[in-house]
Amino acid sequence: MPLFLQEESVGLIKDMFPGAKNVNATFVIVSRNNVHRLRDGSCMVTFTVADSSAAIELALYDEYAVAVQPGDVVTLQHGYCMEHKGNMSLYKGEAGQICKSGDMMFDFKLQPNLSQGSGPGKDVRR
Repeated sequence: MPLFLQEESVGLIKDMFPGAKNVNATFVIVSRNNVHRLRDGSCMVTFTVADSSAAIELALYDEYAVAVQPGDVVTLQHGYCMEHKGNMSLYKGEAGQICKSGDMMFDFKLQPNLSQGSGPGKDVRR
C-alpha cells in the first residue's frame, strides 16, 4: 500500500479546474494575447490554447514565452490551473515542462473557453 496518494492527472482542457495540479495535456497554440513586463524584469506572455474539448489561457514566462508560436502543437507536463481575476488560466510552473510536439493537424475547439467563464471554471470539490 502506498504511503501517499498520487495527485490525479488532468488531460483535457474541459476537465481542468482552479487548483488542478499535475496537468498533462497536448494542445495547439491558437493565438498570442498579452505581453506583461513584471517588476522583476521578467516577461509573461498569455496565449489562447485549445484541444478537442475546449480552450483556456496559458501563461508562459521568459524563454518559454518566445519558444512557442500560434500554430504550434505543444505538450505540457506537470502544469497547474489557477483562477486570477475571475478567469482560469493554465501555467507551466517551476516543475513543469513544455515542448513542441511537432507540426501536425490538430482538431480543436474554441468554446467553451474556460478562461472566459463559459466553462465549468469553479472547483466544486472545495
